[in-house]
Amino acid sequence: MHGYCLHGDINEALYVLNTMRRKGLSPNTRCYNILIYGCCKNLKVDEAIDLFQDMPFEGLTPTIEICSRILQGLFHVGRHFEAQKFFKEMLPNHGVKLDTETCNTLLHDLCRKRNVVEALSLFHIMEGDDVIYNTLIRGCLQNKKYKEGCVLLDEMHARGISADNSTTSMLMDLRINFVLNSSFC
Repeated sequence: MHGYCLHGDINEALYVLNTMRRKGLSPNTRCYNILIYGCCKNLKVDEAIDLFQDMPFEGLTPTIEICSRILQGLFHVGRHFEAQKFFKEMLPNHGVKLDTETCNTLLHDLCRKRNVVEALSLFHIMEGDDVIYNTLIRGCLQNKKYKEGCVLLDEMHARGISADNSTTSMLMDLRINFVLNSSFC
């Protein structure tokens, strides 16, 4: 299965899965993780979601890694609304709650790929803590979304959360280099 997915032959990988089932073998979470990763990597996100929805029928609970792969796949193919819906509805219905590290990784990845709008939309449906706020503020600043970064910084301060050293350093560098003026935030 893994080899087929690596080479983009998702149909063969799914054939292996179906052959396993016909022979009475139950796929495990690792099999699903490999298949879902392969589907998303090869832009077959609908197939990945179908596999995700099949897991409970196999007695399996999706892992955080699997859910992250689907979210990234949906964002990658531009299905932002569906990614938000998946995050809000699908994950809780399957007993999955993304942890701070996974949310932070998703936001960082979106910002790195210059998808700040998508990162902001995902952020607004998750619980923001100091790590997530700082990651998203840095992402906004790196992508020249200064107004959005300012709004987040104000919101973060209103919640009693401080900017970390990396965010503070970035703000100072931008001010020193006259990218931001003293009226920023």
